[in-house]
Amino acid sequence: MAHGPAAGPGTPSPAHENMLPSPQAVAGAALDCFAALPRTGKPQAHEHTVLAAIVLSTPTPHCPPTLCVAALATGTKCLGASARDPGGAALNDCHAEVLARRAFLLFLHAHARDLGSQGAVNPLCRDEEGGGGCGAPRLRLRPGVGVHLYVSQPPCGDACVHDAEGREAAHGSAGGTLGEARSQENAASASDDREVLGKTGCTLSEKHKQDNPPPTRTLPRTGAKLLGLESQEQALGTAPATIPEPHTRPQASGHLRRKPGRGEGTLSMSCSDKLARWRLLGLQGGLWSRLLAAPLALDSVTVHVPRGAGADATLRALRRAVVDRVAPAAAAAALGVEALPPAPALRVLPADAAAEALGLAPGPARRSAAGGCLLWHALPGGAAAGVPRGALEGLTGVLGLRSGHKRKLGEGIRPSAASAASRLRLGRSFVDLLRLLQAGGAGEDAAGVQRAGDLELPGAATMVSGPRPALLSYGEVKARCGGEYYERWAGLRRHAFFEHWIPKPPAELHLDVSGLCL
Repeated sequence: MAHGPAAGPGTPSPAHENMLPSPQAVAGAALDCFAALPRTGKPQAHEHTVLAAIVLSTPTPHCPPTLCVAALATGTKCLGASARDPGGAALNDCHAEVLARRAFLLFLHAHARDLGSQGAVNPLCRDEEGGGGCGAPRLRLRPGVGVHLYVSQPPCGDACVHDAEGREAAHGSAGGTLGEARSQENAASASDDREVLGKTGCTLSEKHKQDNPPPTRTLPRTGAKLLGLESQEQALGTAPATIPEPHTRPQASGHLRRKPGRGEGTLSMSCSDKLARWRLLGLQGGLWSRLLAAPLALDSVTVHVPRGAGADATLRALRRAVVDRVAPAAAAAALGVEALPPAPALRVLPADAAAEALGLAPGPARRSAAGGCLLWHALPGGAAAGVPRGALEGLTGVLGLRSGHKRKLGEGIRPSAASAASRLRLGRSFVDLLRLLQAGGAGEDAAGVQRAGDLELPGAATMVSGPRPALLSYGEVKARCGGEYYERWAGLRRHAFFEHWIPKPPAELHLDVSGLCL
């Protein structure tokens, strides 16, 4: 949603809060959409996973806002540094929040292609006031459309590290034991790092309570690794060194962390860190920044609190992770309060039985983190027979590929194995969309694929033309279409807080995105 000046750093304005849908409505829309999807990529009976969804709201006079789930995803896995694919066909980070954002980009691609079509209302429209971007008309969300993120568990990283007040509350109250399923898996099988609750106690008789007093809550911990001073000395493409954090001591709060991989360290920042970046720069990323009249800011973030965790402590950790800790960096990089939208409203909900029944929380029967993931985005045209109309993909999280495909060491990845949300296919989809928009909306070629004419990029002559496009690298498209976005990011990187942000290996920017979408 386009916003005016913020009321204060990290504080949504009262008017902004009053326009938002309730957190229960946002969570309900996400869970209902997930439940309506086929079994593809969903956890099995003994598995649990994490769900993230991006929900759009449209104001309705005298009624609560109308909600539409634009994109959702599940996932808990991440590739190690040496398993990353320079060709861009594999998804390096299959955590739910990251996949949901990439699915949202697919949603934007689909609806940008549908501009001008008759039928359901498109949440995108042309910006009549702004100039063109990349030789194409600038786009924006329709007035009043809000963007909301739902996550079934607190994001990994800093949002799972409770402050001193939260630690005291945890140790001073009886109840279930707050554990860390991913840490247990890491010790046994070097698995992933999503913070979840361990087993919880059941109701006991008074006699049994006297004989077996309920355990004290342990501190919530994150499996994401604390980045240290040594990380800047690592070679590009290798996992940076981290600072050990013994389980006998509280974890440090307010710092950058990377996700652990399956035995090997990763180059992926924690979901809390990525959310903080999206708060400052928008969800759209570099490619889309040139096409949009304004960054796509989150209006709210809703998180379910795991059983046994304190709601107040969880909310404080979420606010610190997403808003408070990046405010000094934003100010130092000349991204002052006046240049930022209001901070997203941060809301937490108690543990939900419906979410648990869908496999979105661990339990006695769901002890293993799911290896499969799903990725879904809505398509133009609305729902059919109560089932959301969209594109669904099942993924194998430990490979970053579509379900049913394998990857052998030393061999390339087949194009058919690449997810629609991979860098390769998203990059090619963006180039094709840009050609289409620059032509003012073209028809279809003989193969039934929408095509346009020559492609023009800022600061260069025509780069791609004719039916056989010339080589065009992903990095070149990002640099030319996302100049202002990356300038703002470079300004943030100069601040001490972002000093240890892990850069992507340069080889990953060389993939060719000039051809037709796969």
